[in-house]
Amino acid sequence: MKFNWWYRDFQCCDNILIMCPNHDSLFDKHLISFESDGKILINKRIDNINKTMLNINSDMKLGIEISENLKQFLGYHRNIFENKNT
Repeated sequence: MKFNWWYRDFQCCDNILIMCPNHDSLFDKHLISFESDGKILINKRIDNINKTMLNINSDMKLGIEISENLKQFLGYHRNIFENKNT
């Protein structure tokens, strides 16, 4: 039986970020992403008023140790974010 890559990767604990519902939704919609060092990337279409309401700003950074596996998952997500935001 062949599993989808996301199912296999979901089983890896490095492919989990726990966020509040608003940030999780933004992440799932590729409106935010993260650099390899954990620094947040924010879609240019989100204006300052919405950034304030969503409690996001360009100084934010993941507050966890970023493993090599997590860097790969973030890179995959970031590629989609960049393609959708060009």
